[in-house]
Amino acid sequence: MIGHEDIALALGFAHTAAFAAAMPLGRSRAVPRVVRVVIALCLAPAAASAQHSDAESFRDWSAFAVAALVNAAHGAAIGLCATIVAGAAAAAGGLIDAAVASQSGPVRDVFGESGPAGLLCTSAFGWFFFGGAFNRLVQVCIAPDYHAIGASVVAALASACVQIALAAAGPAIVAQAFATAAAGGISRLAPRINGMFLGAPIGSMLVIASLIVGAGALVSALDAIAWRAAAAVGAHG
Repeated sequence: MIGHEDIALALGFAHTAAFAAAMPLGRSRAVPRVVRVVIALCLAPAAASAQHSDAESFRDWSAFAVAALVNAAHGAAIGLCATIVAGAAAAAGGLIDAAVASQSGPVRDVFGESGPAGLLCTSAFGWFFFGGAFNRLVQVCIAPDYHAIGASVVAALASACVQIALAAAGPAIVAQAFATAAAGGISRLAPRINGMFLGAPIGSMLVIASLIVGAGALVSALDAIAWRAAAAVGAHG
């Protein structure tokens, strides 16, 4: 007969495996799957110790399967919330890259291939995330008194992250918009000058200047995003 420790360990692994599979560990294809498995195995004993399930409540496999699914769903929800927040850092970098290039870029995944600003933002997010925020998120994951994460929480978090991304990339977007308006004004004042050829270089110069001037604010925003990922589930933030 399966003992209480074995049941708790199995439930803990279901919890941490879903968490490790859904959380943002790095660029999508840069982290081998075995790394996520190792993380899940390392966290499983801690998650098992936080389980207070009585072995008597699992007299059949159906009850155990339901409990495993519930634990997996909760672990995946926490990882998904953190991934949504990480998407704010990636989106901010993508918006900055689009502003520098004066054209929209292709749709990327959260940590897919990106331009220089996107790479910088996602790398900075990862640095801050594993500088302490990751430990906090793990504590949230294995806490025994967790609460269910509803669709409204995820929707509110996604909305907040859109605002965070726009705020982080705001100076670059404003600089690019100003460059476009300036190029259009030059074309009106001097019709022989093609404003389309002026917009891109002026925009790139102003966007790069805004990044240099606002580098501290951008770094602070990425640090805040990383810690927001650790507090993504709200009740434990």
